[in-house]
Amino acid sequence: MVNDSDDAIDLSEIRQAASEGIQISADYNKARFE
Repeated sequence: MVNDSDDAIDLSEIRQAASEGIQISADYNKARFE
């Protein structure tokens, strides 16, 4: 059985990775259009 705290850690890691991915794609788009 999976621990609730483990789920919370996984979700925060996923959220962090997603926000980093958004930042990377934003930087890429900005650089591409300069």
